[in-house]
Amino acid sequence: MDAKLGFKLQGNLQGKPLAILHGWGVDSSYLTSIAEHYSNRRVMLIDLPGYGMSKHLKQYSGDINTTSELIYNTIEDNTDIIAWSLSTLFAIKVCNMLPTKVTSLVTICGTPRFPSDPNWPGLASNLIVKYKKYLHSKRALSLVLLFFKNQLLHINKEDDTHLNFSLKELENKIKSLDTKTLQNGIDLMTLSDLREDFKHLKVPSLHIFGAKDVIVPCCLSLYCNTQNKCSSYICAYSGHMPFLSEAKTFYNILDKFYSNVHFMFNQ
Repeated sequence: MDAKLGFKLQGNLQGKPLAILHGWGVDSSYLTSIAEHYSNRRVMLIDLPGYGMSKHLKQYSGDINTTSELIYNTIEDNTDIIAWSLSTLFAIKVCNMLPTKVTSLVTICGTPRFPSDPNWPGLASNLIVKYKKYLHSKRALSLVLLFFKNQLLHINKEDDTHLNFSLKELENKIKSLDTKTLQNGIDLMTLSDLREDFKHLKVPSLHIFGAKDVIVPCCLSLYCNTQNKCSSYICAYSGHMPFLSEAKTFYNILDKFYSNVHFMFNQ
């Protein structure tokens, strides 16, 4: 497939490419604060199938392979990828595609497998069943809003400058989402298992977790630290959105990672 996803390009157009991938329930504009922090970079805020400027590709929102291929087609050579939550699944696949386009991967509250099993910490199956049960056309809006309101409870008031949207604006964005796209996202999180792909990552990677995250357990940082070229960090006061709740800490660790990675490649 030669198609590409919709995206917004901003920052320094001559800078090193940085692709930012959003999570479930919101389009790429939700991560604008990250793009603004890296205004010296050539930043692509990419919309996944069914979201924002990629609404016309919603038929692929439940296809992990096609969505990963679309992301690969969209990004440029020598791109650093930042993936939040659900998009971690696609980013892992993109990093392993050839010829290589990716120079590093940062995941925010992401995991190669979301559900728990006897040998893997993750989201409890009863919570997944509950989300799938209530996620239909009449309740989709209220369910997504409840999810984000619960995450925003941990926002540190000292970091309000990074909270550059209101819940009302968020509600307006969610109203335009396709229910089937939301359902497909839940299915992908339920069924996907990319642990083997994760083991074969060949690019430097940083995995940031929130200590209060009820979706992706922060103890997965121990697993990440055993993998080649992987490092991790746990934001002590954050849930699923450390880029909002602990912005200063979040950007400090991210800046250090990029400084090390780019120094290594420039030697």
